[in-house]
Amino acid sequence: GERLGEPSLFCKIPAGKPDGFAFDVAGNLLVACPAYQSHEQSFVHVFDRAGTHREAYVPAVSNRFSNLALHPDGRLVVCDVEHSSVLQVDGWPVPGLPLHPFR
Repeated sequence: GERLGEPSLFCKIPAGKPDGFAFDVAGNLLVACPAYQSHEQSFVHVFDRAGTHREAYVPAVSNRFSNLALHPDGRLVVCDVEHSSVLQVDGWPVPGLPLHPFR
């Protein structure tokens, strides 16, 4: 009927804890992953449509990337909670999906 299917594993995070995420126009998933321990590095992990890990991107030295957004013009914006800052990375290779038109 109107029920969702059973949950299934899409990808395994190789380091850190999954937090904020975004999709690009190619269907890749970007996940901001803060570190488990304060002395470890945080990552932005990239997974393709099949859930295969493609990249572990480090926009800065930090253990707390908590959220992200990917703009259609190729700007990646990442929240860095450890340093109370928002980072902008220009020229991300695949643009983000546009927001829903009502925004």
